[in-house]
Amino acid sequence: MRVSRKTAKHLFLNPSGRPIDHRRAWEIWDEAVRSAQAAGLDKKPRIHDLRHSNASWLLQAGLDIYKLQKHLGHRSITTTIDRYSHLLPEGVSDTAAAMNRAFV
Repeated sequence: MRVSRKTAKHLFLNPSGRPIDHRRAWEIWDEAVRSAQAAGLDKKPRIHDLRHSNASWLLQAGLDIYKLQKHLGHRSITTTIDRYSHLLPEGVSDTAAAMNRAFV
């Protein structure tokens, strides 16, 4: 079973909260992807894509990018910004507004 290095808690749990072997999680993921493809999905998402979805949703919900860096475990904020800054278009307008306030 796969265990988180940070918390020593199991990463994969069954519906009753008991640990499952991480290989079973992959089997469930693959079954879900096949089912979605049969229903018309034209891509083959990876389980890692869930990490990116989670990060995107957190940013859209207003999480600070520095807190996202910690959540994702990136050593450098540059990694987080390089990957997710395109999701922060309000940053440009915020910067412009701050510059207007600074120079007025």
